[in-house]
Amino acid sequence: MAIWKRSGRAEAIRRAAIVAIAALAPNLPFIVANPDAFFDGIAQPMLGAFAPYGVGFVRLGLDGPFPLLPRAVYGALSAVSLVALLVVLWRFWRRVPIGAVIFPFVPLYLAWRSLQNYFGSIPLLAMAGDDELIVGTAGERREASALSAFAASTTPAPATSAASPRSSAL
Repeated sequence: MAIWKRSGRAEAIRRAAIVAIAALAPNLPFIVANPDAFFDGIAQPMLGAFAPYGVGFVRLGLDGPFPLLPRAVYGALSAVSLVALLVVLWRFWRRVPIGAVIFPFVPLYLAWRSLQNYFGSIPLLAMAGDDELIVGTAGERREASALSAFAASTTPAPATSAASPRSSAL
């Protein structure tokens, strides 16, 4: 959606096709060899016999004040949040510029299994999407370094009035 809003529908479709091919190419031998096992392996975290676990909303049901809800409720919460966040991102694109980076983690947070390693990249992605941290072109980069060369230093200058080894004053 971020590519669609920024670069248009054609570019978004082109990039989606590239992503689909890149995802399908290494997995195609496994899909052809045993499609049932392949899709069963992908669906295990959502539909399999995995116990609820994670740092997200399910943690409140495991350790906290809320009861542990059925797996389907967590799945519905994730699906509803994904759709709602897509609508918010589509309608209010300019107001939430970093939403495309952060929003995908919300459905994971509401899932039956929301392991801690799913969220490890959030700070990195948030910094990557911060406009103040991004340096656009090489020209801007050169300007910034040239200006910083003339900035006042916060390091104190060494004293020049102290006695030196050749000083006659003792």
